[in-house]
Formats: sequence, C-alpha cells, structure tokens
Amino acid sequence: MLNERLEAESRLASDASHQPRTPLTALSMRLDEILATSTEEWVRDEARISLEQIDRLTEVVHDLINAPRSSQRRTPGVVELSTVLTQQSEEWSPAYRRAGRESHIQVPRAPPCGARPVRSPR
Repeated sequence: MLNERLEAESRLASDASHQPRTPLTALSMRLDEILATSTEEWVRDEARISLEQIDRLTEVVHDLINAPRSSQRRTPGVVELSTVLTQQSEEWSPAYRRAGRESHIQVPRAPPCGARPVRSPR
C-alpha cells in the first residue's frame, strides 16, 4: 500500500510538473518570435519583460514540484530591498511611460531582509 501511494505521488508530481511547463514553453516560444520579428521597440520591450516573468514562473513551478523531494531545499538568504525595488522599477518603467505616467522609488535605509533566492532573469 505504501509503494502504491509513493508511485501515485510520483505520477502526480510528474504530471503537475509537465502540465504547466508545456503552455509556458509555448508562450515563451511565441514571445521569442515576437521579439525576433517586431520592429516596434515598445513591443520588443514588453516581450522581453514577459519572457522574464515566464522564467520566474517556471522557476516557481520547478521549486513547488521539487521541494518535497529535495533534500537540499533552498534556505532564506539576505536581500537588499533597494536592489529588488530598482529591478521592479526598471521592469515597469516602459509600461508607465507608454501610459503617460512616471514611476519613482525612494528606499529609505532599511536593513536587509530574508528571502529565498531565485535564478536571475534572462
């Protein structure tokens, strides 16, 4: 009975891992095509930003699927809040500019915070 349960969990993990990756890969391929063929810079910027988000989502899916099976789980690390906020500001600035808006960040001195590290975007 234990073997059956372990096999069922293994199949579920495999299916859960595969199912979201297929549409994410298809979406990534389509955005790569848009990036390669578009002549409009704002479209190319949006494609790049979307590809970065897909990479992040793919990493989250990978972590969720593999966390229970991994003996080397990631431990929280130290993150500088200003670095994270600057990255987000750079990512969203093109969309704000197109909408005729501005985005400004001010990060007061803050102690580093704990967060789980992720892979760098493309």
